[in-house]
Amino acid sequence: MTAPPTTMTDRPGDARAAFRLPQRSPARRWLAIGQRLALAVVGGYFLSAAGVTWGALLLSGVMPRSEAVVLMAMLGFVLYLVVLIWAFAEQRLLRLWLVLGLIPTIGHLLTHLPG
Repeated sequence: MTAPPTTMTDRPGDARAAFRLPQRSPARRWLAIGQRLALAVVGGYFLSAAGVTWGALLLSGVMPRSEAVVLMAMLGFVLYLVVLIWAFAEQRLLRLWLVLGLIPTIGHLLTHLPG
């Protein structure tokens, strides 16, 4: 004879069991947190720098260049903050690597093309 379940999550067929995250070792959790933090800080910086550069280039066609640069520099802080918050809200670490690794790289490469 088995003991009755003590909590709701111990019951067989519990619908919430499908939504629980898999248990990882503490070392793997700390590694994931370290990657997320590094991606948020470094990748967010480069993403906001690329966004400021491209935004200033695009806005310089409709407003004076100096005003476009100042406007995008101020909006860059907001963009950086949004990226930092998103980096810790996003559940998939692979998506962070793709977005915060590839987009800034492509943006900077396109900015420094000759011509």
